[in-house]
Amino acid sequence: MGELLKMKEAANYLHVSQDCLRKWDRANKLKPLKTAGGHRRYDTDALDEFLGKKNTINYSNLYELLCSAQYVSQMIGDEDAEEIARIRENVGERLLKLHEKEGNL
Repeated sequence: MGELLKMKEAANYLHVSQDCLRKWDRANKLKPLKTAGGHRRYDTDALDEFLGKKNTINYSNLYELLCSAQYVSQMIGDEDAEEIARIRENVGERLLKLHEKEGNL
């Protein structure tokens, strides 16, 4: 068993809202442990396994994929290269904001 996280911490860990975690709980997609007082706790090992099963693409992964797509698009002279670059920049800005918010910079 990994570290147990409170709901807010688990939401940050997965880069989703607390409401999203509640919905996943109700839908039996991601079941937390419950304390004696009924508070949700999320095992980091279970969260990591969930991420693997869901093949979740986070901003970091998406940014890397877009960089590759932009490079290939430019190399073959594809007309969508500029659009891919614009999307990559937007994702990069969001990724930067997430890291700033989390104090990772």
